[in-house]
Amino acid sequence: MSTYANTMRLLQIEKRTAREVAASSGLSYHWLCKLKQGQIDSPGITMIEKLYADLRKHAAPPTKPERLGLMRKALRAFVHACELDPEANPGEIVDQAIVSDPILADIDLAAHYLREISTYRSKAA
Repeated sequence: MSTYANTMRLLQIEKRTAREVAASSGLSYHWLCKLKQGQIDSPGITMIEKLYADLRKHAAPPTKPERLGLMRKALRAFVHACELDPEANPGEIVDQAIVSDPILADIDLAAHYLREISTYRSKAA
C-alpha cells in the first residue's frame, strides 16, 4: 500500500473536522478539502506524508468492543478466504484479506489477529 492510499483511507474514517485536521497538521484547510474531494491530481509527497503523520498520531486506539469487532471481522475474512482456497498459503490469505478490506490494513490490531489466525492454521495443518 502506498502512503497516498493509506492516507486517503485514514482521511475517510477520520472523526475530526477538516478544520481540526488542517490546524493540527499545519496544512491549508482548502487544500485538505480539495484533496478529500479528489480534486487534486498530484498532491505532493511532502504534503501527503505530513497529513499521514498527523492522521496516524491522532488515530484513537480501538475500544474493547471495537477490538472484539475487529477480531470477528478478521476471523470472518480469514475463514472466507480459506473456504475459497483451502490449499492457499496462510500468509497469502492474510494479504488477500487486508487487500479486500483496506480498513484491516490500517488497524494494526486487526492485522495482528489475522497473522495469529494464520499462524494457528499453519500449525494445525
